[in-house]
Amino acid sequence: MSHNELQGRLPNPMPIAIATSFATPVMVDLSFNHLDGPLPVITPGFGMLDLSHN
Repeated sequence: MSHNELQGRLPNPMPIAIATSFATPVMVDLSFNHLDGPLPVITPGFGMLDLSHN
């Protein structure tokens, strides 16, 4: 999902449904978008959350 000009705030905490539907830790790349606001609480199941360059 990087480089997609996404805008707005991330939900806090990040939805657990995304992270728990996979057996292995999830890597989410939301870098190079237009996201703002506080950093979200990361729920179990996330291996990496890249929010750089927002």
